[in-house]
Amino acid sequence: MAQIHQAYEYFERNPSDKPKALLARTVKGKGVSYMENDGDWHSKCPSAEQFEIAMKELEG
Repeated sequence: MAQIHQAYEYFERNPSDKPKALLARTVKGKGVSYMENDGDWHSKCPSAEQFEIAMKELEG
């Protein structure tokens, strides 16, 4: 998060009429065993049971 914050501060200090983009190397579903690195989860919601499993994994 610190790097993202730094990037936005850079954008603010260096205004331009040109578009800006922020690229991030992330792991989809990081920390949830059945979601991590599974692109199918990019466009669907977990069931109530899957949600409970995910929350337990993220809290633990």
